[in-house]
Amino acid sequence: MICDGVAVLQQITMNSMTKEETMATCSDCTWFNRIGEEAGDYESGKGDCVSEHQDEKGNFWLSKPVFEGDGACPRFSKSR
Repeated sequence: MICDGVAVLQQITMNSMTKEETMATCSDCTWFNRIGEEAGDYESGKGDCVSEHQDEKGNFWLSKPVFEGDGACPRFSKSR
């Protein structure tokens, strides 16, 4: 019987979570930039995750291809 109570409590907890907590995706992130239809590597929903870094020579940008439905990574930052 206790197991059923735990399952119910878990379900209530999941239902009370916000969309950001349960379904954060790349498209919700500040670092996500959609690729335009005119680009040679265009695919529907595809974008670049662009981030700024710094070393002893100065600032530089890195990007990696992602899709808007991909799950959020540790660098996720909610876009405004």
